[in-house]
Amino acid sequence: MPLKILVKKSEKLIVNMPAKKPHVLTIGLEDSVWNVLKTKFTECIVTAVKSEDIEKLLDNPPEPTPCLIIVGALQLNPVPIEVGQFLRLQFQETMIYYVTFKPNALQRDVVINNGYNDSYILNLDSKVFDKSIQEALGKANSIKSYRPVKLFDIQPDTKLDFDLSIFLPVNNKYIKMTNAGDNIEKEKSEKLAKHHVTSAYVTHDQLKEFYSYSSKQLKKLYTSTTLSETERREKLQEAVRSLIGGIVSASQTEGTIYHGRSMISDCHKIIKSFITTSEKGSWYQNLLQAAGEESNHYSHMSNVSTFCALFSMGTGIGNPEDMAVAGMMHDIGLAGVPVEIQEKSESERTSAEQEIYKQHVENTMNMIKQKKLILPDIILRAISQHHERFNETGYPKALGGKRFSPEAQILALADEFDKLTRIEPGKKKMSPIDAIRKIEHDVQGEPEKAPFDPAIVAELVKLFPKH
Repeated sequence: MPLKILVKKSEKLIVNMPAKKPHVLTIGLEDSVWNVLKTKFTECIVTAVKSEDIEKLLDNPPEPTPCLIIVGALQLNPVPIEVGQFLRLQFQETMIYYVTFKPNALQRDVVINNGYNDSYILNLDSKVFDKSIQEALGKANSIKSYRPVKLFDIQPDTKLDFDLSIFLPVNNKYIKMTNAGDNIEKEKSEKLAKHHVTSAYVTHDQLKEFYSYSSKQLKKLYTSTTLSETERREKLQEAVRSLIGGIVSASQTEGTIYHGRSMISDCHKIIKSFITTSEKGSWYQNLLQAAGEESNHYSHMSNVSTFCALFSMGTGIGNPEDMAVAGMMHDIGLAGVPVEIQEKSESERTSAEQEIYKQHVENTMNMIKQKKLILPDIILRAISQHHERFNETGYPKALGGKRFSPEAQILALADEFDKLTRIEPGKKKMSPIDAIRKIEHDVQGEPEKAPFDPAIVAELVKLFPKH
C-alpha cells in the first residue's frame, strides 16, 4: 500500500483515519532521516509537520492521538527540548522519539529527561530504532512484536506463563514452540541445545510474565537473587549503548582529560560487571550465551567484547580486560558512515562506498584521540588493525605476517566469529562450532594466503568441543 503523507497547514491538524491504521506524527525531520524512515510506515497514516509550522501544532494538537511521534533535528522554534516537554504533557501515553544523524546533537540523557522516550543516532541506532518502531506500531495495531530471551533462563518441565517462539532467520518467521500454561520437556530442551539454539522469543506484551518466571527460578536455583541471563545481556547492551552514545554525542568536539578518564572508567566497570566476571558456566557455556543473537551495533560491540575476553583467556594472548575494551571500542567510528552504506554487504557496495566504509577505522582512532580516551598502546594497536589480515589483504595499511599483532588478530577473530554466528533475516544460522570450523578451514593450505595466523587459530580451535 502506498505511503500517505498528510501535511496540514490549517489551524487544526485533523486526520481522517481509515480503520486500524496507526497514526504517526513527524516533526522537523531532515530529508536524509525521512528517506531512511519512510519505508517503515507504509501501513500508517503519517502527519508530517515542518519545523516552521511547529507553533500551529503547539496551539492545535492533532486528532486522533498519534501512537508514535518522531522529532527531528531541524532548527525548531521552540527548541527540541521544549517541544519534548510540551508533547509529553499533551500525549502522556504516546511513544516520543528524537532522531538524528548528527553525533554531536543533544545527548541522550538530556533528551530522555525532557519528555522523550528515547533518542537515536541513526548511523549507530538504526536497528535498535527499528525494534522500537515495531513495538510502538505493534501495540497500536495489535500486531505481535518479539523480544529475545535466553533459553538458559528457562528450566525444563516447569510451567511457563507465556508463549515461547523460535525465529527462523532464513524464512524471517516466528514459530510458536509452546503455549502459556505449558512447559518445555527436557527432551525438547536438550534437542535445542544440541542444535546450538540459545535464544527463544517472547511477545512484548508477555515480557512481564517472563521476568516474573525467571525471578522465581533464580530464587530456587541460587542462594542470593541475581540477574537472569536475559536481563544480564539486556543490561550489558544498554550499558554499552549509553557508553558509546556518551562518547560520540559529547557536546564538545574536543574532549577533556577528565571526560576521557570518566568514559574509560565506565568502560572498565561494564566489563567487570558483565563480561570478565561470570558466576555461571564454563568457558564454552559463557561463549554460547553471547553467540547467536540478533544483530545491532550494541549487541555486536557487546559480543565482540565478550569474545575478545574469552579468546584472550583461552589462548593466553593479551590481557582479557584490555581485549574486552578493544572489542567494545573497535567500531565507534561507524557513527561517521552513512547507514545506507553500513546496511549493504561488502559485495553490494560500490568501490566508492567501500572506501567510505573503510574510513570507519580512521574515524575510530580520530574519535579516541579527540575525546581524550587514554588507552594503552596494545589496545590502540588492536583497534587500528582489526581489519588487517595475515595475508596482507586487509585495511587500512595492508599489514600482514608479524606486523599484524596477535592482539589485533584476537579482536579480528572475535569480530569475524560474531558476524558468522549472529542471527539475521534471510541468512542461515551458523552454530559456534560451524563458525570456528569455517575459520579453521579458511587458514588451511599455504600460511601466507591465510587471513589469520594458523598457529593462533589452532590454539583457538582447541578450546571448542570436537563434536
